[in-house]
Amino acid sequence: MPRKAQFDLSQKPNGKWKINLAPTVSPSGRRTAKVFDTKTKAENWIAQRRRYIDRHGAEEVSLSKKQMVDAKRSLDLLAGRDENPYDLVREALEARDVLNNADLNEGYELSLLKASKHLVEHYKHKEQSFTFEEVYQKSLRSRKSRGKWSTSYARDQDWVMKGAKPHSLASDEDRIKEKSFMHHFGSILIDEITEDEIRDFMDEHYNTNPNTYNYCHGIIHPAFKYAHDRGWISVDPMKLIEKKHIPIDTKILTISEFNLCVELMNTEKYQSLAVTLALLMFSGMRRDELKGNNDKTPLKWKNIITNPTGAHTLPYIEISPEQSKGTSARLITIQPNLLKWIETVPESKRVGFIIPSNFDRLMKSFRLEAGIKGNRNIIRHSFGAYHYHRWADQGATMKEMGHTKVSTFMKHYYAWNPEEDAPYLYWRLLPKGTEMDNVIKPKEFNSAAS
Repeated sequence: MPRKAQFDLSQKPNGKWKINLAPTVSPSGRRTAKVFDTKTKAENWIAQRRRYIDRHGAEEVSLSKKQMVDAKRSLDLLAGRDENPYDLVREALEARDVLNNADLNEGYELSLLKASKHLVEHYKHKEQSFTFEEVYQKSLRSRKSRGKWSTSYARDQDWVMKGAKPHSLASDEDRIKEKSFMHHFGSILIDEITEDEIRDFMDEHYNTNPNTYNYCHGIIHPAFKYAHDRGWISVDPMKLIEKKHIPIDTKILTISEFNLCVELMNTEKYQSLAVTLALLMFSGMRRDELKGNNDKTPLKWKNIITNPTGAHTLPYIEISPEQSKGTSARLITIQPNLLKWIETVPESKRVGFIIPSNFDRLMKSFRLEAGIKGNRNIIRHSFGAYHYHRWADQGATMKEMGHTKVSTFMKHYYAWNPEEDAPYLYWRLLPKGTEMDNVIKPKEFNSAAS
């Protein structure tokens, strides 16, 4: 009596059941494996495979007269394909057997010819589909054609798609591939990637905090949207994955904290940094608009207009499209106390870039001594809050800061409740030894909080 076919069945750490198939029992004749959600499904497949081997053998396919006629018609249907016809017929037979044992509607029968037709449609679909990497590259070209990307955004694209780097000096080859979306899904057809698979990837590798999770979501989504807009996928899985809720906790410096900042700015140690800090504090410009980065040049003294001519009667700072976060230029009004800080530098020395050569080192030391280390945007957020609550003009505050979304303004600045007289006192923070001209007394002060 021939030996019963043996199958190696084991449970994986994730709870699924795996069958390791030796060449003697594998449908392909090669060592392979199959994975099932439950042990019952795995055992049913083993039983079905044993019956098949008992009837036909592990390698040979025996056909009845009707099956032979169907096989001839199937081979004609499959003619001209690159795949081995014998392998395709084997797949069709397996598909038939699996479906016939799947407890479908009673009386359902899948002939070899029907199976072959389904198989051909499957291969046609695969030929007309795109892998995620192909779609991603197409979407990149489309988005880049609409405007230049910032260096930081390109870096974040690589972070999610190619994997994070273990440290700042690591090369591209050193990236942690397991954290790469492309490593997991790049070669998979985009319409075969499920919502659950994407969510599992994000939960495992990018769920350290809501901001990281949401940013990863924003990097992945455009490729799926691109495919959905062109009808390559029927459902955009990213729309089924909700972003994390981020509690709003905008921190604003108090007047006493700003007093400490001004005390430090008036010391010899930070003398070269004083005007730079005053611009950040009292103009609300972004750090990169002042300092520059790989895409933007640092602000120059020629952009500081203290004696305007023409239609602009108040001193202003000119932020060019090349320096702004987006592509729009804007003019920032120089308030009287900021003008006093600017005037601490003689006009003859107002040339070239404004920031000192040792800006990063000094700024790091200043933030540490001022107690604001780690709060990256706290100075800009403070400006927005103090500006709005000083003049109660939402439009003016948004214009000064370069905001285009009302929701951003409402989220960060509108609901802040300042200390008594704080918005008035903020605009009187001055260099040592100077006084304000045309002092506005507290009783004349019109606060948004009142």
